[in-house]
Amino acid sequence: MNKPILLKNWCVVPLNVDKYTPPELIGQALSGDVYGHPTRAEGEAIVTSQIRQAEGRLVTTNSGTVYELGDIDAEYLQWCIETEGVPVPSEAQPIIVHEKK
Repeated sequence: MNKPILLKNWCVVPLNVDKYTPPELIGQALSGDVYGHPTRAEGEAIVTSQIRQAEGRLVTTNSGTVYELGDIDAEYLQWCIETEGVPVPSEAQPIIVHEKK
């Protein structure tokens, strides 16, 4: 396994969304500033491919890339805290991957 790529100032964002997409089919990706990526500049803002798996602070996307989550985006964290029904990220479980039905 290659060394995970560090993602700082991250948040979870929806993928494949239009007005006809049912909620259960909306994918999740990460957005943030990347460090240690083989083809991206240090600190470049990216959106990953769809999240496949999350184990603690390590997240694997559909492309097979493994990201290590650094600091969360402060505005995203505040939004999670204030929005009913949205899981609040923790150190042990920064993100929850929703299975598509």
